Amino acid sequence: MHSTKLLLFAAFLEIICGTGAILQFSNSTDNFNSDRGRRLSFLRPSIFNVVRFSNDECYDGGNQSGTCYTPIECKTFGGSGTAMCANGYGTCCISSLFSKSCHNTTSQKVVYFKNPSYPASDNQQNYCDLSIDVKDADICQLRLDFLDFQLDPPTKGRCLGDRLSVTASKLATNSIPTLCGLNRHSHIYVSVPQDANSKAGRSASILFVTNNNGAYRWHLRITQIECTKMSDLNRVQKSFFGFIPEAALKVSLPAPQGCLQYYSTASGVIESFNFGHYLANMDYAICIERLPDTCKVVFSSSIADWAIDKNDAYKDTAGVGDIQCSNDYLLIPGGSRDGEGPTFDRFCGGKLSYSKSSQEPAPVVSKANGPIVLRFHTDNQLLTQNNLGFRVQFTQETTNCQSVSSNIVSNSLSVASLSAPVLSGYTNFQNTNENLVLRSNTKYLRLK
Repeated sequence: MHSTKLLLFAAFLEIICGTGAILQFSNSTDNFNSDRGRRLSFLRPSIFNVVRFSNDECYDGGNQSGTCYTPIECKTFGGSGTAMCANGYGTCCISSLFSKSCHNTTSQKVVYFKNPSYPASDNQQNYCDLSIDVKDADICQLRLDFLDFQLDPPTKGRCLGDRLSVTASKLATNSIPTLCGLNRHSHIYVSVPQDANSKAGRSASILFVTNNNGAYRWHLRITQIECTKMSDLNRVQKSFFGFIPEAALKVSLPAPQGCLQYYSTASGVIESFNFGHYLANMDYAICIERLPDTCKVVFSSSIADWAIDKNDAYKDTAGVGDIQCSNDYLLIPGGSRDGEGPTFDRFCGGKLSYSKSSQEPAPVVSKANGPIVLRFHTDNQLLTQNNLGFRVQFTQETTNCQSVSSNIVSNSLSVASLSAPVLSGYTNFQNTNENLVLRSNTKYLRLK
């Protein structure tokens, strides 16, 4: 998510700096990257309170949706603000630039895509698409957040009715799985790699195909992600402070290459698409950034939140390893009772447990090198039972870190083992050491 910074003069502090040091403040708001940076030369700088707020969706008094910007930014976008947001620092800017429905094209770096009658549902047969034009050379990914997503359910694991398809230039066909059913609060990343040998623009297409068999609605937030700049900023912040500041976490981070989903928090919940009836022909990576002071990740799931088809007659017991989980499985690298050997990768069955054929769920611990890469794989068989999917809680922990295994192969191999369509179109991100971060009153600035 892109964000806005406000600079509030607070006090002066004696700081000895080299002559000619430059303090750069930049707003990462739509289409204004290059011309909105401000450079202030100083010898003894003023200390600023930096108020940074995300350009989130907001609503005015009439329940019309807008995007939170400063009043000056809103005026620049040709919008009008009728309600405050961001604790009074922003205004809820109403502009057609930020909200789109069917058959539209946009180059805005943050845009919301909704069915025509949203927040109400529609039920007509429709072909509704949004084209995203990528103009900034530093953009290499899109993040699609499913704020609301209710389509027809799959038929025996396949999206034969309502469905979402996402394609992008220079991205292999079928790189992004077709989705349907219920996927509220989920997300995906879409690669839009730059081609140095081509002057053609880059674009992505988001297409909903719907029928008239039932009500449907969707509400997506699409964010263009600046990969090099954000990678640099996060890397320097980590090395300087040992963590990424909370304000930076509110900005969409680039996902590691090959990851359809990405989590950068200490804990969270990961859920299969259309949880309750998982989809056939899935093969994608879910990545978790390992925090620097942690040594293991604990995965747990209740009885009501786990059921993945198993290769024997005992469907309700835990499945572990290649023999029991050869067709449908969630891959957790180096999983075991405590993260030490012997370890397993594939988990399925009626319970999540490190113990084969267990009748009770039990946490699975991984001490594999980060980032942790999970892989959800399903075959093309028509699913009729044991098809709930997974809802897994993960927690990164710092306890008992003295005996971290060194013999667990880095789970980056898990990404490499994915099929070619999953990996096609992803590129490595080049980092350059250009930015330094200055902290003042727990706010973060970039020095160059």
